[in-house]
Amino acid sequence: MSCRIHVIALAAATAASLAGCSLTLEFEQCRNDADCRNDEGLDLVCASNTCQPRTKPEDVTCVSTVDCVEVLGADHVCTPANICLDLLGAHCSEVWRPAAASLDQITYLPVVLPPGAARNATRMAVQAFAEQASGQSPIGWLGCDQPAIGPILGGGFSTLVGGRTTDDTASLLALTNPAGALLITPSARGLSLGNTPLLWRTVAGDDQEARAMAARLAALDPPPTQVLTLAPNDLTGRAFREAFSRELLAHLPQVNEAVLLYTPADAFGSAQDRSAAYAAVADQGLPHEANAVVLLGTHEASELALHYLARRDQLDPRPPLPRFVFARDAVPFMPAVLEGVSASFRATLATALEGVTPRYSTPERYAEYAKRYSARFGVEGPPTNSAPAYDATALALLGIAASGRLRPLGSETSSKIASLITPGAPVVDLAFDPDALATGLQHLRRGDPIDLEGMTGPLEFDLGSQTLTSDFVGWDVQTVDGSTFFLREARVFDGTWSNL
Repeated sequence: MSCRIHVIALAAATAASLAGCSLTLEFEQCRNDADCRNDEGLDLVCASNTCQPRTKPEDVTCVSTVDCVEVLGADHVCTPANICLDLLGAHCSEVWRPAAASLDQITYLPVVLPPGAARNATRMAVQAFAEQASGQSPIGWLGCDQPAIGPILGGGFSTLVGGRTTDDTASLLALTNPAGALLITPSARGLSLGNTPLLWRTVAGDDQEARAMAARLAALDPPPTQVLTLAPNDLTGRAFREAFSRELLAHLPQVNEAVLLYTPADAFGSAQDRSAAYAAVADQGLPHEANAVVLLGTHEASELALHYLARRDQLDPRPPLPRFVFARDAVPFMPAVLEGVSASFRATLATALEGVTPRYSTPERYAEYAKRYSARFGVEGPPTNSAPAYDATALALLGIAASGRLRPLGSETSSKIASLITPGAPVVDLAFDPDALATGLQHLRRGDPIDLEGMTGPLEFDLGSQTLTSDFVGWDVQTVDGSTFFLREARVFDGTWSNL
């Protein structure tokens, strides 16, 4: 006679003593994945009450995304190579998809930007497109944290938005270009990126910035005769400085320019080392007796300016106060210069500080952008320079939809962007038409071009470099009660600087 006794706990087996029976113990190894944790670090999951190796997406063959979802979960898709892909792999942390869309009909737009306002702006655009398109051309959104997105490219998603800095964008291009994918960056403008048909930029490039900075110096009354340029000693800083020096000489042929390259702040081991190095830069700069000091870089610019002022105070006689002109990434740190000097000197110094940036938006357009951003995310006052990310995403969405393909090649989407920015075509305004994405899609479905205007303003591109052309804005620092400082838009330079 044989019999089988089912027990849940091993302790129950000790009480079993049935003559003539063979005793088989069957017990639950696990009830959930937490029960399968082990000292060896093996990746085990609980399946059929036993601990088993986790199924890897690349081990699952598929003919549709539904095959992957049934085995691995909702955040998986079937790639053109008929294997499953985990959308939330090591470098992507967020995914959003249109709720009513068929899983096999969704095209995903990967966005490679750190969490924050710019990334939120891209998601807002994708969600607005889904709401307005009424199920046509369903496009999902992927929020990716790092440029290492090789697996995502293998999924057949050949249009991406991203690249916060020039370095980030260069890392992305090293992957997207060989894969034939299109990259649209809302913020990277370094000259070192070069020109490629598979890179579009919804931000003015450093070549335009250099022209704007030089033209502003030439417009000073009187124009400077001696300029000191302080630039970070990295690839982007050196390229920008060289372009600025060429433009400065073109605008002011008689000017003398001295250039000092400084070590970027993140290269120092301590704040004390950085302060000593920047004090040395100021010591080298003062003998040039500049009547204009141009500061390129980011937050380091305010510290360099303060060291320059401190060293100037030690000279006898003390030289005249120069005008400090900050480039775009340094402009937000201009108020820190006023905070670092005595209260009695602030009003005088404020008249000597100014900045130059692209015109990211107009007050009216920004108000519309901020209203929608607040309604979507419950956050007031998104940074003005996050608006180009919305425009970059709109170009990607409409370019993908205009291709008529589920997963268009990067070159196909890129070629369609020209039809979105056609002068003289019907104007589609993202800021003032709440249904602009649907309106644009209707025109494109009929094969008609459009003239897209963005949250930032008219989307006018230099088609040779696929870079947005821009007006530039001059900024002053204002004070309230001598202790609160804020940037004020002081002047707008009309016209497109790239034509100067």
